[in-house]
Amino acid sequence: MAALSDRPVYNREQLIRYIAFLQKKCRKFTLDELEADIKKQPLKTLEKLQRRQMASVPFGSLILHYSQHHTISLDEAALFTKIVERGLGGYCMENNTFFAAILRSLGYQVLTTGARISKALDTGGKDMNGFKGCQRMWVFESRTDKESPWTPAHCFLEIEFIPNDFEVINFKTSSSRTSWFTYRFVLNSIIIDQETDAPIGAMIMIGGEVKRRLHGKSEVVEVCKTEAERIRALKKWFEIELKEDEIRGIRGMASDLG
Repeated sequence: MAALSDRPVYNREQLIRYIAFLQKKCRKFTLDELEADIKKQPLKTLEKLQRRQMASVPFGSLILHYSQHHTISLDEAALFTKIVERGLGGYCMENNTFFAAILRSLGYQVLTTGARISKALDTGGKDMNGFKGCQRMWVFESRTDKESPWTPAHCFLEIEFIPNDFEVINFKTSSSRTSWFTYRFVLNSIIIDQETDAPIGAMIMIGGEVKRRLHGKSEVVEVCKTEAERIRALKKWFEIELKEDEIRGIRGMASDLG
């Protein structure tokens, strides 16, 4: 078993900066208030913090397309810079590795594990038994609104994955030509009610199409046909600003809009 010291954490100054980052999309609160809430109601506070995290940190393949290196680092300092200081978000292993470190730093006991994605997500819920070769596992289901049916999304065991495990998975997922992260541009940011912290929708960009989902209803708000248009859309809808060298990094890729 790996030593607990192998699990990354952040210092108090970084936690304060993280909370300031969350407040761009959420209600105002302080680190002292958060810590007091954790002592009183740890589970309820965790739920609120998770929603604020998801509203503030987009999920997507941004840096695998808009960079000169086209690689993903799970180093805790690199993640803090990318997520908090740059606001670029990340994909599953980045966002979850980062959030796990935040939770540890706040005193939560965190067990990180690997998950398998259901084929039902790719088939629009048609393949409801979409886990290839899964034994008895926990299954996480999702739906877009209260009227929609639940769709199996992920399955997972209670076996702990340590940082080295995620490094191996990350290398395959972020570099393989068969991994859709490397050839499809995707960005997804949850929208929450700033008064209640309840999720009410999402902003989604796939390729050049920007879609807004609110209260279960979706509408296409913009269709980008060029790279210049997509760069402007990233700033307008996701508040993401890229550097010039990052913008040039997508040239010649399958995801390049031209």
